[in-house]
Parts: sequence; C-alpha cells; structure tokens
Amino acid sequence: MKSMKRLFVFLVFCLLGLGLVAQDSTSINYYPADYWLYYAPQTFEEPLLNAGSNIAGESFKVTDFFNMLTLPDLSRQQVAEGRNVNHAPKSPKWVKRTSTKSGSWNLIIAPEDRYDNKYAATVLAAYIDNKEYQEIELKAESQSPYELYLDGNKIFSSEKFNDGKEKNNNTRKVKLEIGKHSIFVKTMYQKKEGTKWQFKLEIGTAKAGSFAWTVEPKRVMDINLVLNGIRLTSTEISSNGNYVKYSYSKTNAPEGKTESWSDIFDINKKQLVLSTRNNKLGSFSFHPNGEAIIYKKSENGKNCLYMQNLKDNSTTLLMESLKDINYLGMDEQHTYIIYSINIKGEKNKDGVNRLDGMADRWPWWRNQTILFYYDIAKGSQYQLTAGELSSNLMDIRNDGKKIIVSQSVEDYTQRPYSRQIMMEIDIEKHKVDTLWNMFYGGWVQYSPDGKQLLVTGSAAMFDGAGKNLPKKMIPNDYDNQAYIYTISDKSVKAISKNFDPNLEMADWCSKDNKIYFLAEEKSYHKIYTYNIDKDEFSEIKTNFDIVKGFSRAYKSNLLAYFGNNIQSPESAVVIDVTSDKTVCENAPEKDIYNDVKFGDYEDYTFKSKSGNLIDGYFYLPPDFDKNKKYPMIVYYYGGCSPTDRAFRGRYPKNYFAANGYVVYVIIPSGSTGYGQEFAARHVNNWGTTVADEIIEGTKKFLKDHPYVDANHVGCIGASYGGFMTMLLTTRTDIFSAAISHAGISSIASYWGEGYWGYLYNSTAAAGTFPWNNQKMYVEQSALYNADKCNTPLLLLHGTADTNVPEGESIQLYTALKLLGKECELIEIEGENHHINDYKKRIKWQKTIMAWFEKYLKCNTEWWDDLYPTKK
Repeated sequence: MKSMKRLFVFLVFCLLGLGLVAQDSTSINYYPADYWLYYAPQTFEEPLLNAGSNIAGESFKVTDFFNMLTLPDLSRQQVAEGRNVNHAPKSPKWVKRTSTKSGSWNLIIAPEDRYDNKYAATVLAAYIDNKEYQEIELKAESQSPYELYLDGNKIFSSEKFNDGKEKNNNTRKVKLEIGKHSIFVKTMYQKKEGTKWQFKLEIGTAKAGSFAWTVEPKRVMDINLVLNGIRLTSTEISSNGNYVKYSYSKTNAPEGKTESWSDIFDINKKQLVLSTRNNKLGSFSFHPNGEAIIYKKSENGKNCLYMQNLKDNSTTLLMESLKDINYLGMDEQHTYIIYSINIKGEKNKDGVNRLDGMADRWPWWRNQTILFYYDIAKGSQYQLTAGELSSNLMDIRNDGKKIIVSQSVEDYTQRPYSRQIMMEIDIEKHKVDTLWNMFYGGWVQYSPDGKQLLVTGSAAMFDGAGKNLPKKMIPNDYDNQAYIYTISDKSVKAISKNFDPNLEMADWCSKDNKIYFLAEEKSYHKIYTYNIDKDEFSEIKTNFDIVKGFSRAYKSNLLAYFGNNIQSPESAVVIDVTSDKTVCENAPEKDIYNDVKFGDYEDYTFKSKSGNLIDGYFYLPPDFDKNKKYPMIVYYYGGCSPTDRAFRGRYPKNYFAANGYVVYVIIPSGSTGYGQEFAARHVNNWGTTVADEIIEGTKKFLKDHPYVDANHVGCIGASYGGFMTMLLTTRTDIFSAAISHAGISSIASYWGEGYWGYLYNSTAAAGTFPWNNQKMYVEQSALYNADKCNTPLLLLHGTADTNVPEGESIQLYTALKLLGKECELIEIEGENHHINDYKKRIKWQKTIMAWFEKYLKCNTEWWDDLYPTKK
C-alpha cells in the first residue's frame, strides 16, 4: 500500500508541477515548413534506348531517377547554407529558399528557371529541432513525384505527375526523440506548359512550442553521435620518428556495421604513404628500423611474416610457419623474431567435466601460449618454452642478448591467489635466471642499458616496498605503483609511493633516459615523465582531459599521443618533447562536432561529514536557463576507478544533458588516481562509505544549485555502480528514479558465481569471506534490505553476463515484485557485461532515457512506446 500511495502522490505532483489542465489531448495544430535548403536542380531526359522491359522484367520509370539522387552523408558533415552538397570538385552549394506565401504552397522551386531538358530534380533539406519526446504528424502535398526521408529513413513517397487540380498527398505519424532530426525530400519537375514546381509540408503536434523548424545545422548530442561515425582508436610512431600510424574504426547506421583500418603518414613530407582501408593487409606493426612495417599473411596453407619497406613498398619474407603464429617482437639488430603459438585446451567431449581449479570456469583457461625463437638470417627456429604453464614475452633487451619472460601459477594459499614467476632468458647461452617467484605480479620493461627493470604493479609487491599507508590499511591492488629493479643484486626502489596518480602505462625511453607514464589523475588521464637523476615527476601538457595512449620514438625527440576532452572527440597529436612544439595533428571528427552545441560544465567538490574532500563535476543542458527548474541525473561508479571525463562512453553524460538534464558525476572514496590512502578506503568497505558520500553529495549539490528540481532526481550506475544503485534505494528516498545495469544484489553470490568475483573480492574484501564477515556480506547487500526500497528501480542485465551473472538482478527483481515495489527488469538477450550489439545497444540506451523521462519529466509516452502495457 505504501508504494501505491507513493505512486499516486508522484503522479499528482507531476500533473500539478507541469501545470496541466483538462484539455483535448488529441487536438493537433499544424505548422508550415516554409523555408528549406536546396541546390541547383539536375536536369535529364528519358533514356535514348528504351524499348520494353529489362531482363528482370522492369520497365523504366521517370522516378527511377530518384535512385541516382543520393542523400547527404551526415556522418561526415551536417547540411547548411553555403556548404557543398558533396565532395566533388565542382559540387553545387546548398541555397536557402523561403516561401512568399505562408500556409499555401510553402516552397516553389525556381519558378523563373527555364530548362532545356524535359525533367529536373533536386533535394530539399531542413531539420526539426525537437524539444521533448512526442508523436508528430507529417502532411505532404505536391503536384510532382517526391520521396520524404526522416533521419535517413523513407517515410512516404508519390510517383505521379499531376495537373493543378489533383495533388499527391501523404500523411504519417512518427515518434520523435529529443534532438535535431533531418528532413530530406527528393522532388522532380516535368517541363510542361502551365505547371509549377511546388511542394508543401506541414508538421502537426498536440504540444505547442515543442519543436522548431530550421535550416541551421547546430544540434545537440544524440544517439547517432554516441554510436556512429569515425573513431580514432590508437596512434603509434616509428622508432626514428619519420612515420606515424593512425588506426580508425567506423560504425555505419542503420545496421551498425563496423570497418577498421590504419593509415601511415610521412611526418616530414606530410603525406599519406599507406592505408589498409581498401586492401587486405590487416593489422601490422612498425619494424624496429622505423622504415618498414611487419605484417602477417596466410598463403598456400602457411602463415607468413612479411616486412614491407615504406619508401618503395618492396616486401621481404621474414619467416613462414605451418602453424598460426602471433608476432611478439624483434630485436633491435633485426637478427631474430620471438613469436608465440596458442594451443587450445579441450575439455571432456562427453560434456562431464571436473574443474581444474576456480579459473577453469573461464572458457580460455585451458589454452596455452608457447614461445619460439626464429633466426632471420639462417631461417632456423626452436622452441623457447614448454611445460604446463603459459609463457608471456615481457621485453627484449636493447642489445638483443636477453629477454624477459613471465609465467603465472594459481596458488590459493593467499591473495591474490596466484604467483608470478619472472625470468630472464639469455638467448646466446640458452640459460634461464629466475628473478622472482612471488605473489603480486607486475608488468616489466628493460632499462636502456639492460641493467635494471621498470616494474609496475600493486603497492603490495616486493613485500610492500611501494606501500605508503597508515598501519592498519590494506593497499588497493588496482592502484598501480612503479619500481626500478636492479637485476644484479635484486634490489628494489619504489619511485611512485609519494606520487598520487595511478600508473596505467609506462615506457623507458633510451633517447633521453626518461620514463614516460600514462597516469590516471582524479578524473583525468595525463602523461608524466620521471627524471631518474632528479627523482621527480613532471607533467607533459597535452590539452586533453583524457589521454588514451601514447607512443615514444626512442630514436628521435617525437612523442605521439591521442585522446579526447569532456566535450570533444578523439584526436591525435605529435610533439617534439624538447621544444613542446606540435609537429602534426589529426582530428577526423572535427567537421561533425563544429555543428554540435553543448551546455557548460563545472567542477564540484564538497567536504564530507568525515572531513574528506569528495571530487566531482557536472554538466548543464544546452541552452541552459538558470531561472528554470531542471531534473537531475546522478552518475557514479564507486568501485576502484574514478569516473573520468571521457567524451562518449557507455553512459554518455553529454547525451544525458542534451536530453534536458543536469548531470552530476560524483567520485566517492575508494577510487584510484587520488593517492594510496584514498584508494585503500575501498578495501573491506563494499559501499558503506560510498553510499553515505553519494547521498550527502547529492543533498549538498541540490542546496548549492537551486535550478535543480529536488523532487525529480534520478541515479544510475553500472557493475559496481549498479550495486551502488541497488544499495542506495535501500538507504534513501531522495531519488525519484533509479537505474542499475549489471548490478550486484548479493555480495556473497557474486563472490562465488562471477568469473572474477573471488579475484575482485581479494581486493574489495581482502581477507574477509561470507563465513568470517557475515555483517558486511549481508548488511551491505540490497537483497537483504529489499523491503526498504521505495524508489522506482529499473534493472538492466545481459543474459550472458559472466562478470556479474544475471541472477544478481533476477533475485532482487523477485524480492521487489513480491514486496509490491515499483521495479522493472529488462533482459538484453545474449549480451555480456557490456551491451555490444548495435541494435540492442540503441534500444538499451533508449530504455535508460525513457525511464528517466517517465519519472523525472512525468512523460510516460517513450516508455509506453518501448514497452506497451499488456492487458
């Protein structure tokens, strides 16, 4: 009864808050589309040889010419007055034309023109700028044939030429989401005495002022911008700094087909020298000499490794194998190749299997990687590793005489339940020296002189050498530290224990003997250098909020990196590190985002009741008006990683804001990138502190920002953030709607069932288990507190989720339904922890927005259209 009363009060409040009065909801007003963009019409005649039908039984129709009028590719650039129609050298430009008699024919195309040809055709273009989710009606009228497209989809068409007495009429109702929607009309004219080339369109809506008709290209972030278009996915520079490689991925609507390719540019000549977009070269890497690439190719039943010279495109066969190989690396002297072969482990074919340890649930666990050595000059090879353990190549020493190889062994005697064996192999003497065999493994690279190793890993490595915490605190193993390990005496120097950022990627450069780090610092990702002589870190200014990767040319002064900003997509830059001068740039989506408008964003930090500074930031809707009241979405993760300022992401905050929400992102205690003590708060806490900080931060934000409607605030999180959503609904009633994607409702069941549950808990619940800490496992689980949940809760889950099994959502859904609570469960068939299928991801994303639309804007249309109520 309590939940029903809450729903009744909520609906009444929505009606009063929106000032709704009794009226005819079906009353539709029509508005003329009285100006358009169009281009100089193309003229044509009927085919010269036109007798009978073709082999397919089809006869020529004049309207077949519509098939040759291509619509603009909006994934490249929006249509706008004065812009070229296409990329042809002499492409016509878009021209604006306005009706002289509104309400009658709202477009008369070039009445003063005289055509020598019998027929002419053109494309009309404009936009509907929609302010709220709604149904509209399109009414078209013309004496000529036409086809009307909304967002690239044909809505209706007519193929008849008529005189002034009869018209081609079409009407259709369509649903529109918030944002800019393109309208294109292919229209045709027949040269005939007394005829006029006219077209009329009216838009009907029951919601006055809910849209604008425009030819201006500016738009807000929408689902197409989130999913489609060209992405810059990586950048790499050759060792000598002469070439830079850019890799791309392009997703195309409406099927979501994706193509990937790479381009190589000559930095000095500023020209493209190689592209894999239209060939079958596939993936490749730079040769150590910097003037060639190495790629794999299958031919005549063999797997071949080729070198291709970038100056003359000549190719050289380096090696061939009867087995499928994975190229791992070549020494600097170009004398040998280290490659691997994967052996697939098979389980019993009768379908009855005994698990070989907890990790044997992973489908790939029984697969094995074996390393091989290939002598390029002699064409001979031998097997480097064998036995029951997989071997991984870490690095090749600069002189090529030694390599570093690691192996991993399951060991349940203590966390993190595996040991790392790190070995140095002397290639010339064919000898192995074990450097360490210990819990807490790391990533390793040689120093330029080969006498030391750069190691990154947990602060618990090397008996806690990197630890910088109060005595009783346990390090967060996801907070990476850096060490310099001296091979001769096996001594260790922790170089980052007083450096707060989390170290994600590292490269010890032989050119300047500096170590380059990609570092997670609060909600940013930055590049730092470590000066070994001065024992100090220095930031390289990149002008990116999020650096996603870098590549250092170890024979020159160039550094390549790529990333994005909170309101701009991926681009790449190459700089000279000695002068900080930009050498070249690459921004493939620049033209598209010149037409996208965003609201402002600001930082927001508060001091919690426990005295901690809690970081965050927020987005405002485009065209923000501080005198209005806005609903708000609170987003968080709450696990080991901070929510960074990534431009898109699976939970695109710019897209949320574009739908009319203030979006507050909070980064609670336990996140990496804020120092060891801050990160260690995550251990053995499981949301106790985080929930309090989210609630406290939301309340303070509302107090400090009066333009937010405190009665319409929603929250959303995924994975650990989904767990936080579930937990928050049992701790507070400040949210009007909540969404959990792939959330954890019972810590104990996740700990035992998820593929990585016990491994994640080796950090999140270090040393505690369901049998020795029942209080945490029960009291911090939403399932055992379901009766306290009074917030409408949407549960989203992939049915094939191996990280957080779907049962985590199912069991909470079952509990809430039995309790009579407002809850919905949406299953995404066949999807794992992330929703990757293109069409399913679109509906999943729309489901999120429709839920918030329903409870934060009191508009149920979108939700009801997606999920009609069954009678």
